[in-house]
Amino acid sequence: MDINEEPFDESTINKLDIFENYLREWLPVFIKNQWTQKIAIWDFFAGSGTDSEGSAGSPLRTFRVIDQYREAIIKTGTQIHVILNEKSPKK
Repeated sequence: MDINEEPFDESTINKLDIFENYLREWLPVFIKNQWTQKIAIWDFFAGSGTDSEGSAGSPLRTFRVIDQYREAIIKTGTQIHVILNEKSPKK
């Protein structure tokens, strides 16, 4: 079964919402910390990015949150590295 070929089920949506909310709350803490120069975000189950209906998966949600803090990232000079990994090469 390929999770990206069907609409995300309720448990997957809940997991993605928790992940996105967690990142939204914690990312600015690290960006504004004077000791943080680089941030690495690892996604070992990146998938293709969306489900069959175009709902955003973790990679797109990650970039959406990062974009919300664009000005602070530029102002502080923080480097953010997003590492996406997926077992399936076609994804």
